Amino acid sequence: MNNYLNLIVSNLNRCKKLVVISIAIFILGLILGCVLSIRDDLKCIYQEYLSNYLSKVFLREYSPIKLLFERFLNSGLILLLVAFLSLNKYAFYLSYLVIFYRAFILGLAGKLFITGALISGFFTFAFLIFVQGVISCFSITVFCCLVCGKNDCAYKKLAVLTFKAFLISLSISLIGAIIEFLFIVCMFRPINVYF
Repeated sequence: MNNYLNLIVSNLNRCKKLVVISIAIFILGLILGCVLSIRDDLKCIYQEYLSNYLSKVFLREYSPIKLLFERFLNSGLILLLVAFLSLNKYAFYLSYLVIFYRAFILGLAGKLFITGALISGFFTFAFLIFVQGVISCFSITVFCCLVCGKNDCAYKKLAVLTFKAFLISLSISLIGAIIEFLFIVCMFRPINVYF
C-alpha cells in the first residue's frame, strides 16, 4: 500500500504541469456549469435525475449499497474510457475533456440541487455529489500522471502500465464511493429519520 502511495505522489510531483492543467480545467468546467443556463427540456431531465438521486439518498426503500455499486461502476466505465484514450499519445490529451465534462456536469448539478432543493440540496451536493466528483476527477488525473510520457514504450509494457494505472485509479474511485456511502448511512439517513 505504501508503495502505491509513493508511486502516486512521485508521479504527481513529476507531472506538476498536468496536475495544474487538470485543476484549471476542473475549475473552468465547474464555473461554466454553474453560470451557463440550460434549455428547459434538458432542465426537466436533470431535475428528474435530481429527484431520483435524492430519493436514493433519503428514502429507506433504496439501498445505499446499490448506490455504492452504481457509483463505482460509473467511475470504472469513465476510467475505462480514459484508459483507451491513453493508449494513443494524441488521444491521451482528450482525457482532459473528460475532466472538463465531469466538472461541467458537477457545476450544473450544484446549481440545480441548490435551486431545486435549497438546504437539503446544498448539503447533499456539498457532502455527496461534490466530494464524489472531486475524487472522480482526481482519479482521472492520477491515471493521466501515471501513464504520461509512457506512450512510446513497447505495446505490451504500455498495456501493463495502463492496466496498473487503471487499477490504482479505480481504487481511488472506490474510496470516493465508500465516502459517499458512509455519509449517506452515518449522516443523511439518520438525520432524515429525526427531521
